Amino acid sequence: EQAYSDGHSDLDARVFMSFGSLEDKVSIDNMHKMKALLLSRAYPNLELDTHLFEDENHGSVSPCAFSRGLRVLYK
Repeated sequence: EQAYSDGHSDLDARVFMSFGSLEDKVSIDNMHKMKALLLSRAYPNLELDTHLFEDENHGSVSPCAFSRGLRVLYK
């Protein structure tokens, strides 16, 4: 990400990131760090959407994330 940011002032993309509330702390922290990093770049054309799925773990969150991700990315 740093290498991309060094050479670009914009990221024309829709990004969806999600996690389950029962996932391990490291995974949840990493997602929050990535979100904060991308937002700190202030890319004009970046559409970033994140979602926390309550009571889901890494294995059970996939169907929820896939469904919501498609709706977010193809709206």
